[in-house]
Amino acid sequence: MADERAPGPSPAYDPWQQPERAGLDAGPATGRQPGQEPPRQPGGPQPGAPVRNPDGSWTVEVHPPSAGQPPASSAYPQPRRPLTAPTPVQPPAPWMQQQQPPSMPPASASEPARPRRGPRIGLILGIALPVAAVAIGGLVAALVVPGVLVDRDAQAAADDYAAQVADWESVYSDTALQPLAELDTASFDAGLATAAASMGSGSYDDVPADAAALESSCADLTGLSGHAAMLTAPAPSLRVVEGGERNDAYAQALADQTAAGARYDAAAALADQVAAPFDAIDRACGLLLAQAAADAQLATDYAAYLATLTVPQGGTERFDVDATRWIEFTCNASIGCASFVDRAARAASADAWDAAFVRYNQAMAQSYRDHCPTADLQAACDAWAAMHDQGVQLAAAVSAAYRDEDVTGGAAYGGDAIPAPDAAAALDAFVAGDEAAFASASATTSSATGATTMLGAISTLVRTEGQAIRDAASAVRA
Repeated sequence: MADERAPGPSPAYDPWQQPERAGLDAGPATGRQPGQEPPRQPGGPQPGAPVRNPDGSWTVEVHPPSAGQPPASSAYPQPRRPLTAPTPVQPPAPWMQQQQPPSMPPASASEPARPRRGPRIGLILGIALPVAAVAIGGLVAALVVPGVLVDRDAQAAADDYAAQVADWESVYSDTALQPLAELDTASFDAGLATAAASMGSGSYDDVPADAAALESSCADLTGLSGHAAMLTAPAPSLRVVEGGERNDAYAQALADQTAAGARYDAAAALADQVAAPFDAIDRACGLLLAQAAADAQLATDYAAYLATLTVPQGGTERFDVDATRWIEFTCNASIGCASFVDRAARAASADAWDAAFVRYNQAMAQSYRDHCPTADLQAACDAWAAMHDQGVQLAAAVSAAYRDEDVTGGAAYGGDAIPAPDAAAALDAFVAGDEAAFASASATTSSATGATTMLGAISTLVRTEGQAIRDAASAVRA
């Protein structure tokens, strides 16, 4: 009996039987000679191979060796059971059986061979999927990366604009603009009013003008001129970024730049807008201070001239022409008269006159030529300069008569007479000429400025230019 639990052929099968000796002894029916192997049938079971029975069992044929075959060596194990007829062998357990692939029917010769699609589809997918991934990545990059770059560029532009604004505000701060926006011209007017009482064209006295307040006010105004010149800074400029409006900081910077455009424009023009007004004020102050200096010098020189008038008002002086003739005259001037009898005293008085009146008129004429405030006032400046140029000539004629005229030129003898009629005539001409020139210059000034004196015209000028400066600075203030 076969071992039903055995997974392979029956133990009766001799595993040690040498294949070349199995089935060598064949009977006469087979037609084979002793020792000849049975013929093998193609496609059938080979001799000695297990055969599957109809009931599913297996049979193995075992043939004992022939008489001529030497016995098996005792060194090899022998079958433990006697050899019998073919013994059915149980098939291997299902878990030990190898699953065979299903057999495919042979392809008909008439049918064309179909291509194998599996590997080709895999190849296509293996190529297409990476290409698609790259294409999608490129599309995403083309859509997303430019937006990110634009946003970064816009943010950088906004940050740069903010830094420019900070620098600009540090220059055009409210502290820097306040002195200009609140420029004080009232103190200038007050100082000018104080000084005008004893200075200006046509004023001849020994009282110096009190120009201290005027000088202080002018110093403040001209100092602001230098301050305004330093207020220069380039206007902040937001760099243009296409599509940058999507960045909040850039959009806000763009809105701020638009809102501050008027301030930036006003600031850019501020230095130029206030330069001309400050220049006019500076030249006006230069004119006034030059005249104040001339007036102060006149006060000193005039006092020295008065000291040479040794004959008091009502006093008399006699000049003996010879033993029988003489001249006597009385001083009628309120300030006194120079001695005509003492020729050295007359020369000293003439020098003092020149120092006072000739030099004063020269200084005044030069002040108008050097410090005329504006082109609009040029005609007035020229008129006042001409007045003082004439005063120089008329004053020189008076001093010449003092020095040179002979006392005996008087027509009368033995009584009151004018000791120097030429000197008296020169003095009268000086006074009359000064009055006429003063009236002419005043008319010219009135037609040009509406003021009757040059001091009044300058006061109006400073107020007007000061307002222009305040307006320009206020336009820049936030």
